[in-house]
Amino acid sequence: MHPSLEALAEQVPRVGDRPWNWLEHWAAEKPNAIAITHPSGSWTYERYLHEVQRWSARIRATGARGELIGVSAAKSPDLVAAMLGVLHSGNVLVPMDPSESDDRLSRIIEQTDPAVVYADDDALAGLDPALRAHFEFDSTERNPSAVGRHDEELVYVGYTSGSTGVPKGMSRTFAGLFQRTVEILAVMQVRPDDVLVQAPELSFIAAAGRLLFGALMSGTKLTMIDPRQQSASAMLAEIAEHEVTVFHGPPQLFRSLLAACVPDDPRLRSLRLVRLGSDRTQPADLRAALRCLPDGCEFAIGYGSSDIGSISQRVFRRGDPIPEGRLPVGPPFPWFDIEIVDDDGEPVAPGEVGILEMTNHAIAPLPFPPTASADPWPRRNGDTARILEDGSLDLVGRVAARIKIDGVPVDLNEVEARLSGHPMVELAVCVPHERRDGRAELVAFVVADSSVDDATLRPVCSTLPIHSQPTHYRFVEAVPSTARGKVDRDALTRLLGDG
Repeated sequence: MHPSLEALAEQVPRVGDRPWNWLEHWAAEKPNAIAITHPSGSWTYERYLHEVQRWSARIRATGARGELIGVSAAKSPDLVAAMLGVLHSGNVLVPMDPSESDDRLSRIIEQTDPAVVYADDDALAGLDPALRAHFEFDSTERNPSAVGRHDEELVYVGYTSGSTGVPKGMSRTFAGLFQRTVEILAVMQVRPDDVLVQAPELSFIAAAGRLLFGALMSGTKLTMIDPRQQSASAMLAEIAEHEVTVFHGPPQLFRSLLAACVPDDPRLRSLRLVRLGSDRTQPADLRAALRCLPDGCEFAIGYGSSDIGSISQRVFRRGDPIPEGRLPVGPPFPWFDIEIVDDDGEPVAPGEVGILEMTNHAIAPLPFPPTASADPWPRRNGDTARILEDGSLDLVGRVAARIKIDGVPVDLNEVEARLSGHPMVELAVCVPHERRDGRAELVAFVVADSSVDDATLRPVCSTLPIHSQPTHYRFVEAVPSTARGKVDRDALTRLLGDG
């Protein structure tokens, strides 16, 4: 573990490095304290432990040991208990989101070959019949070939969003989980009296797991909100009722909450830290947040990657100047080495844009399947960036956003940054579109003030090369997002049809 994390690791209860060890500790220390809340009800630590043990016994009764076991259900305390029950029973967790596409679920099932997938009725109802055979809610059927084939140190197999191409399966050991959990507690400076909010979907284990396991390790209360089942007002009411102090989630979700807020909103008065990750946070997000959040609350722009960890963050407070255009995400944490390279892997000149390469000295990479060879550090996550004079990272965009229009190279990152820099624009996303006549054009989807129109934005891009200037502007209230909270460019392309 990196020296900068060792001090915090020393504060973790010396009860073992398994998540249920932490749960057992807090259930003994404060059995009647609230551990987890959800619109359906709250669990004490004692109830939490009981439910995990119940699930563990149920799974053990099937004879499963050292197997990959899937869990797919709507967000709830029982889902959390099932996930931890898989681990407690000596098996490896494969979380699956019931709202995922059949293609993604098929890929996960094909690659992991789970012995069984425990699913609730809603997950089964929307499932493709071809996949249903793998899903059981109350089954003792197992895949005999799976018995005992996995290392007892393996915790879970989670999948990335696939933003760099095909979703990648990443495994995590208990030692790696311990280090990753300490890392996120250090980044957010979690205190014993904090209340964390569980916003990311639990199937996105790399992000959601840090909050879930972080709450278990630190003994803090976890409040679950569900944007799929709750309105923004309902989620704000949950935050207020349970006096949430730390919000960590995707910008898309927080934008929806801010849209329902007023300046100095009393429902947010308990917050001391808001940390947004995933897609780039825009200056409009920052301005809106600092208007609505209580005085003294910190607004952190976090940057990280599901398979690499928390890389950097930039903290703003009310009264701080707000930059226009892209918001730098701060210098890397001390356990990271950062280098900007060209397509051939050679370092670029200081201040130039290139491909981001990262080395995390706190955690070693682990691929899935476990028999595969781990990619050597440093790692790339598909982002392009440059390093500013103060050492901060300026995220330019994605490598995949470099496209061609009529054979001419176009960097979508550059166009989107130019549009998003307009003070009346909240968000801009550009997608290429091929018309019926075979001509290619660039279409910009823009979330902006109602006074903004084509005539407002065309001058903003007028100095860009002609092929980088959007042909059409589509003004929308919001852009679609994936289950991971990232901009869904494929959905935008589908909106254009054959135009």
